[in-house]
Amino acid sequence: MIILKKISILNLKIIFLFLCILPFFILAFFARPVADEYVFFTSVSKFNIWEFGYSMYVGWSGRYFHIFFSYFFLKAIAYQQIFYPIFIFLILAINFFSYYWVVHKLNFTNSIKEKLLLTLSIFVVYIYGMPSFAEGFYWFICALGYILINCFALFWVIFLIEREYKIQNSKTTTKENLLIILLTFVLCGSIELISSFVIGLLIVIWITKFITNKKTDIFYSLLLIFAFVCFCISIFATGNSVRSTHFNGLINPFLILPKLIPNSLNYIFYWFFETPILIFTLFYLPFAQKIVTQSSFNFIFKINRFWVLFIWLGIVFGSFSIGYISIGGELPMRINNIVYFLFLIGWFYLVSVFVSFYSDNITQKFDIFIKPSVFTKLIVPLVILLFLYKENNPIRAAYADILKGRAYGYALQLDERIKTIKNCKSNTCIVSAIKNPPHIIYEPALDLTTNPTDWKNKSQAVYFGVKAIKVGD
Repeated sequence: MIILKKISILNLKIIFLFLCILPFFILAFFARPVADEYVFFTSVSKFNIWEFGYSMYVGWSGRYFHIFFSYFFLKAIAYQQIFYPIFIFLILAINFFSYYWVVHKLNFTNSIKEKLLLTLSIFVVYIYGMPSFAEGFYWFICALGYILINCFALFWVIFLIEREYKIQNSKTTTKENLLIILLTFVLCGSIELISSFVIGLLIVIWITKFITNKKTDIFYSLLLIFAFVCFCISIFATGNSVRSTHFNGLINPFLILPKLIPNSLNYIFYWFFETPILIFTLFYLPFAQKIVTQSSFNFIFKINRFWVLFIWLGIVFGSFSIGYISIGGELPMRINNIVYFLFLIGWFYLVSVFVSFYSDNITQKFDIFIKPSVFTKLIVPLVILLFLYKENNPIRAAYADILKGRAYGYALQLDERIKTIKNCKSNTCIVSAIKNPPHIIYEPALDLTTNPTDWKNKSQAVYFGVKAIKVGD
């Protein structure tokens, strides 16, 4: 009877967390192409993959992997736009799977339900604190180049850990070596923030191994050189020089710091105190204790906790600083989504490192945070309900967008716009403004404007073969 009660409580937790993420998957089917995607649709319709890749590399971006990888998806969407929401749904699913895959690889339990519970918890926290959904999940070209790359970064880190585990157990690492090299090539040819993270983490690993072993690690030396070459191929592309003319970077640290520090702290305080990360951290503690004591990879948590704290803060503040160095101001929300991803994954790793230290030095068990008590039965549910009741709570907003018909109405309005443009006979096609837009998948900055010379308006006009498009006053 007690076992059945425990199982039912576990099931209820899983169902509750599943219902928290469900609306975001449903909203994928109401997303439609926006902004620069029409520029890409025009290009993939005119060019083959090599012509498209070359034109992008010399004309706008050095992200060689993203350029070639996105071509096939954009080609399919340009042929049939029904693929657009399907691809977004798949990216959401892959993102969730990558979290579960990492939890599974830690191999701290045989219970699929426990793994699922931990995965759902981390995914809910990520969703809750995500700076922009429209620029994250529901703008496909952005989701492909940013959110999906986060998944590849997780895979890369796990393969690095698996390699270290096999070396410690005198096993062959050929498969891991090849996968690490491949993913290094992929990540360094993608978004600059992630490629910088790869370079930085490899430097930290190289230094740590050099200090520990008193000699140079050949594999990581060669991997770091390879990563740096790939990074240079991307960062010094002609296209990046063209793109940089649109921004004014700040190289002087005395100009960066007065803007960087308060802006970064604002985000960090928001993530800690305006999202449920701390309450979920308490629930994570017993999981962390099992991971650091029972996982095959528990050696990665036996690191100086203050060194890990320093690196984590360096990654977070370093990620924010890239915005001021490259564009002279605060990062776009789509980049802040990645910063939050690094912040979140780094935070739970940091917590695990501290738990590992205290597990080795004290006998304190953290089961109190999941066992039936006043804390778990009363205080925690009240705190979670308060977060869900908040007016700016994204889970509440996602359900409202679906149940109040805002998402459906948004999709209908964009579909109607396309019909209007295709049937337009005048020099300037006038389309209606979006009425009652959804809060989660709609971003005004990505929408058409009343100015027909706006680049977003011009890109759609070129794609549909009309002279001009504008939103009616």
